[in-house]
Amino acid sequence: MSKVVVLTGGNKGIGKAVAMLLLKTTKQPLTLYLTARQPGLGAAAIDDINSSGLPSTSGSHLVFHQLDITDQSSVDTLAADLKASHGQIDVLINNAGIATKGSRFDSEVVKQTLDCNYFGTQRICDALIPLIKPEGGRLVCVSSSAGLLSSLPSASLRPQFSDSHLTHQQLDQLMNKFAADVVSGTYRHEGWPQNSYAVSKVGMTALTKICAREHPGMVINACCPGYVKTDMAPNGFLTPEGGSFTPTLLAIGDIGNTSGLFWKNCYSVTW
Repeated sequence: MSKVVVLTGGNKGIGKAVAMLLLKTTKQPLTLYLTARQPGLGAAAIDDINSSGLPSTSGSHLVFHQLDITDQSSVDTLAADLKASHGQIDVLINNAGIATKGSRFDSEVVKQTLDCNYFGTQRICDALIPLIKPEGGRLVCVSSSAGLLSSLPSASLRPQFSDSHLTHQQLDQLMNKFAADVVSGTYRHEGWPQNSYAVSKVGMTALTKICAREHPGMVINACCPGYVKTDMAPNGFLTPEGGSFTPTLLAIGDIGNTSGLFWKNCYSVTW
């Protein structure tokens, strides 16, 4: 019986490399859902991976499904289709995300970044966690070392994000406060960095830790893939293949029941 894996943002870069490494290293056949916002780009990625022969070699099946994590109806459609086709899934890998090119920083950039990287990840988690096998299912959130707690200048903000009793509502309030403080021009005074990507990834990792507490039977972790050269990070020094190792390990590798941690270079590290 195949393992059902859902990968968001899988048409290029780290996501596509993760898809290929999953197929190359899996010990059992996968039904791998590769998702992307644009159907044409997703279909092209599927064709490219299929032409490599990896799916047939592993006995796996690669499926494309359109997904825009900033669009609730798109998220709901994916969830409904997965439930109808499989009932449950084994693994969700949240890789989809954005980073603004250049040094622009304003309320619009903040809104777009948070809506995708934090609230978009939250949307897909809310929709698909109920479908993940409650015992042994896995959730991987591809976050970033840019979102370490040390990226927050304010020593008073850090414990709020790392609080072991932090709730979804409280985390939403923190993310919305950042956006509001940028609008009002008080974000520096309130202890935020001038970096919407970093704050979005702090939120993403904190969200992952909350989910791990709420679902102790699952294996739920966040990770940094490394500084990978992609469209979002043209100065990166790792290849997408190099950046795929840690997310793939957390998705299907032997990590026991280790959950609720932040990983880099295939090891858990201090967040």
